[in-house]
Parts: sequence; C-alpha cells; structure tokens
Amino acid sequence: MKILMVSEFFPPVMGGLERHVAELSRALAEKGHKVKVLTIGWKGLQPYEKQDSLEIFRISGIFQRFGFLYGNKNRRFHPPMPDLVLAKKISSFVKDFWPDIIHCHGWIVYSVLQSKKFFNVPLVVTFHDYGLICPKRTMLRGTSICRVPFTTECISCARDGLGSYKSKPTFWGIRANRSKIKLVDRFIAVSSFVKDVHQKYLDLGESKICVIPNFHSPVVNEELATAGIELPRDFILFVGTFSFSKGVDVLLKAYKKLKTDVKLVLIGFKYHNFNFQPNENIIILENQPHHIVMKAWRKCRFGVVPSVWPEPCPTVALEAMACGKAVVASDIGGLKDIVVHNETGILVPPGDAEALALAMGRLIDEPKLAGEMGEKGRKRLWEYFSLALVVEQIEDLYNSLKESV
Repeated sequence: MKILMVSEFFPPVMGGLERHVAELSRALAEKGHKVKVLTIGWKGLQPYEKQDSLEIFRISGIFQRFGFLYGNKNRRFHPPMPDLVLAKKISSFVKDFWPDIIHCHGWIVYSVLQSKKFFNVPLVVTFHDYGLICPKRTMLRGTSICRVPFTTECISCARDGLGSYKSKPTFWGIRANRSKIKLVDRFIAVSSFVKDVHQKYLDLGESKICVIPNFHSPVVNEELATAGIELPRDFILFVGTFSFSKGVDVLLKAYKKLKTDVKLVLIGFKYHNFNFQPNENIIILENQPHHIVMKAWRKCRFGVVPSVWPEPCPTVALEAMACGKAVVASDIGGLKDIVVHNETGILVPPGDAEALALAMGRLIDEPKLAGEMGEKGRKRLWEYFSLALVVEQIEDLYNSLKESV
C-alpha cells in the first residue's frame, strides 16, 4: 500500500506527536508498505532524507518564513487555516505519488483538504489533542474542562498561551474551517474521551470516528538505555512539561504533605510562566533525552501523572507501565482508558492535592501493592497498547477505506 504521512513536525524536531508519527511510519514501512512522510521544514533541515525504506520530504509555506510569529522558532507550526503555498505543494506531491491513503496529524490538515477535494484519496486524521475545537488545543478553560467551545470567549481564554495578537485569528480560523473538516473520511481518536468530545462538538457520526490508542515501542539502543546521569536510589517520578495544566503545582503541594525520605524527581521542560525551586528532596532534570527518561522509569518506585487538563492519551503513562511501574494519575481524559483504578494504579480527582498525597502515601507504605499494580500494568500495556497491535488496527482501517473507494 502507498501511504502518505503528513505531519506538522517530524524528527529531529522532537515531542510526543513527532515520536508517534516517526515510529508509526517506520513500522508501516517495515511491514512492506511504501511510506512517504511530508512535513514542515525550514533552513537548517534537509529538504529530503531517506531512512532505510522511509522517505522524508520537508516543505515550507507562507507562515514559516516569519520566525517572529513563533515563540519557539524550531516549532513553526501550521496555522489553523489553509496555507495556499503549502496546499499547492501538497497537491503537486499527491499528484506525483498518488497514495492509497493520506494520514494527517495536526493543523496541517487544513492545507491537505484541497488535495482530498481534487484527487479523492481517502484521508485519515488522528486527533492527538483538541486543536480542531480549541485554540489552546487543551479543552481547558481556567482549571475546568471547557463546555462552550466555538464561542468568542475562546479568544480571551487563549490569550494566556497564545498572546493577544494570535488568539483572535487562531479562534476565527478554527471556527471558520469547522465545516471543511467533514471532508475527512475517517478520524482516529486516541481515547474514548477524545472521541466523545469530537463527536459532540464537530457533530461526527459514529461511522466517521474510531478509537485507536497511542502505543509504546521499546527502546532500540540498549547501550543508551543504561547511560547518562545518576539518579537517586529511591524516588517517585513525574515526566512532562512543568506547567499548571500538567498539575505540577498540585503534585508539589501533595508531596509536601508526605512524611517520607522518598525523593521526587521531575523530568521535563519549563513552561514560560511556571517557576519553582528544587531542594534536596525535589530534583529537577530539564531537557533530558528519551533514554534518560526510560532509565528513570526503570529505577523509580512509581509514576505520577497529575494532569488537570484532559490529556488525550499520555505516552508517559504507557512508558511507566512498560517498565512495570504503578501509576497515580488524574481521573480525567485519556488517562481513564489507560490506568485501571486499584488494579494498575490509582486514579484521583484532578487538582486535588489531598487525594493525590493519600494515593502516593499508600504506594510508598505498601511497596508490595505498588509492585503488583506495576506488573498488572505491564500486562495491560502489551494487551492493548503495543506497537504491533496498534499498527495492525491502523492497517485494517486503511484497508477498509481503500476498498470503499
């Protein structure tokens, strides 16, 4: 099968979505499919790259030329509206390659829709977040899940993350292009919560959307898996952006309530408006490579995912389970699909520091229970979230769409 994978970003630009697209693309290529990746590029990145049987093409549009528009110049994302230059380049690429399937990730879908209209190639879009509904992509208004999207209140809500001059065009772009999304043949939601939200607010029928979760694939380079910095002997682990939406402030409050010698390690990236100070018990490791993260998962007592936003399908929880670790997590979003309460971990109300402290204290006081939960989590991972299983489900979806054309 000829598959065109279209993503806003692709390694060496790295994040959870980028890693997902890269590993999915390689897995499909290894199974004999002809896979080409089309992604956004700019100065410093090779316009063409071949990795074994996988081909990567980097193109740029109008907006990527203006670095001042972006807070992070290494992540010049596609806006929530068609980019006429990108749309033309994508159409030319589709005409030359003529894939059996186009699989799209991110706001770049707005520039892919023209190719769908012209060539009628089956188009699949994965919902990795809430970007087709929410300008911030989080579905979070204040500290609660938003129940009134597509209203002008979104503009003021988005100012905190996007700034005053970007929040308004981002909102109007999403709202104006809402009807065009109906051209997509099938949507993949990475969790039940993500499916329910998009069905409700995009008015999608049951046949238009299915749930296929994110996956975990094991570390390939075993030498790197044991290399790197020294970690404490005994610690609880958090991995993610140091931000309010990730519940880091709630985690710090909860940890202070514990009377324990077990340390707290936080690995991730600082968010621009979030600051806190480490001490002898709270250790902060910024900007660490993925093999350090996996080393930390192997060594920790258990993991904590205290998010207050409805994370679609956080891979950090899957990484913890792969390493046989119990997970204390917020009872919200896609975490409810991953963590089975009192079986593979403990679910607590989001934003509740007292409940989080009680759950963490329980697993500290009962290491045998934590170990049993971790082993059940490992088993659950390979039953529902393995790379092989998820790729097979995506292949089945591709085949059903190909046969229906």
